[in-house]
Amino acid sequence: CQRKEAIVYYKKNAKADGKEIGDILVWQGEEVIDVLYRKRLEHNLTITQQMSLFSDICDQVDVYCKRSRAAVYKQVVNKDDFEGEYEHGKGNSTCPRKHCGWRFVAGYENKLMKDTIVPFMNKDGTIEWFKDTRFVGILLLFVLFVNRILVSVLFRLPLIRRFRASAAPLKWSHYLVLLSGATVATSYIYSQFVEPVPAIDAAMHAFMGKMPDLEVLEGEQVADAVLAWANEAQKEHHPLLRKHIHWALISETCDKQWGEMPHLKDFCKRDKAYESLDFGSINVKGIEHKLNYFKNPNATLEEELEEGRLEEKAAEICERLVPPMNNCEVDIAKHMKDQYEGFERDRASSKKMYKRLGVLGDSSAGEIYMAAGRTMSKLGSNFAPFARVDNGTSVHHDWDMRVNYAQAISAGLAELMVEKDREWYDKPCEPVFGGAMCAKKDAAGNMMIEMGGGED
Repeated sequence: CQRKEAIVYYKKNAKADGKEIGDILVWQGEEVIDVLYRKRLEHNLTITQQMSLFSDICDQVDVYCKRSRAAVYKQVVNKDDFEGEYEHGKGNSTCPRKHCGWRFVAGYENKLMKDTIVPFMNKDGTIEWFKDTRFVGILLLFVLFVNRILVSVLFRLPLIRRFRASAAPLKWSHYLVLLSGATVATSYIYSQFVEPVPAIDAAMHAFMGKMPDLEVLEGEQVADAVLAWANEAQKEHHPLLRKHIHWALISETCDKQWGEMPHLKDFCKRDKAYESLDFGSINVKGIEHKLNYFKNPNATLEEELEEGRLEEKAAEICERLVPPMNNCEVDIAKHMKDQYEGFERDRASSKKMYKRLGVLGDSSAGEIYMAAGRTMSKLGSNFAPFARVDNGTSVHHDWDMRVNYAQAISAGLAELMVEKDREWYDKPCEPVFGGAMCAKKDAAGNMMIEMGGGED
């Protein structure tokens, strides 16, 4: 029993189209596509070669492939690493001590610890006071004073007096040794107050600040992955969107393209996220390939068709399908166009203002305002300040659904213009009463019931 992890798949001296790529080893809990992506970077393989190997391995009866796109970047995220004001280029500008290690191992059965020392160390500012340089100076003087008393007492003992009578008198070097000993004693005492058991601090830091891991997949941009991560993590750690942790994750991740991860260059082409549209999936030989499309919030369907972005995405998907499908690019592009049009038709009836306006959680107030103007114009409604106010007439009748949609946008827009109100709007709403309503908790922990359920 020399290891705890099982080997899911192993092939010695593997080849990709005749090119030797070394051994392929997939451990338990590891995704096959992640291993092959690393091989692709190491041996400069094509996507087709990577996916051919992927198809062959996943054909094995005892190999389960959960994902068909590799995680090009993973990061364990700790909220406490991003506390304080984030300064670009300097990383985390503040790293406050939160735990005094011995506090957790002192043993609360000891009455002195339980009733005196532990409550004192738990007070706000106590750790900072001990870390102050003035405290170190006072502590050193105290140790020197105690050291002097101990030396005086020791020198009065009969055994020490007989030894001193036969020894040479003390020189300045002897006093230097005594001072060094006092300094060591001071350092030890100081460390016992501040950080005697750093492993405890590290464990508590990892436990208390733990958040979902950030994962960037093939075909995604870092900005898209961070937005999806923030939306998921906000269920337990609200607010995150538009906070320094949101922008810092994008900045720190993309900064690594200039160092140890040059492959991230292709995943850092923009710092604002695009809208993720789920167009379903296609199943090839039992492997699911998701048809996710990232839409530019500032572009219309006509503009994206003119730029060829749908055809480009269809080609990228078809390149990953093994064996290749007949007429693949044309069929998938048509399917995505149909899905896109249906999505746009249903946008106005969405419960979420972001979806109605075609913006995202990282959009600024100005971008939201401009999007509201474009949406009002499409609906053909006469709402100030987005359209002229003439004699009060509208393009559509009052009972027309487009007027109702425009009124709903006009009424809900103000909530997204004020950051504090927007934070409350972004707060995840948990379904209650069978989904008929949803609830949010305010700062005091009170449950606030809202009509209409959660996400649509």
